[in-house]
Amino acid sequence: MKIFCIFDARGNFLGKISYFFKKYVARESCAMCDISHNLTGVKQEWRDMSETLKYDIKLLHINEMDSMLAKFVNNSTPCVVASIKSGFKVLANREELSACTGNINSFRKLLEQKIVQNKED
Repeated sequence: MKIFCIFDARGNFLGKISYFFKKYVARESCAMCDISHNLTGVKQEWRDMSETLKYDIKLLHINEMDSMLAKFVNNSTPCVVASIKSGFKVLANREELSACTGNINSFRKLLEQKIVQNKED
């Protein structure tokens, strides 16, 4: 199973400026960004957690998704999506990610719970 953690932001230069404005001026943030990043980049806690998972986990910006994943996600970012035999499955939506309040341990518990609930036979 491959897991995609998708930000509600674009990864290009203008996207980063736009996100910075949204977060620090308009006080709107991306829950997935809050979980995985701090002001200096990817959190060390995120790196540590992702190295210990049994699954391949990848962080993606909106503009980094392939067309099939983008069609499935359909502008419902941020979210966490699993690539499974039958296609894609949402593991966590915006509200569930927001409930983690940027905490890596809360995210990991949520992710592990969702993986068990959605395990393919």
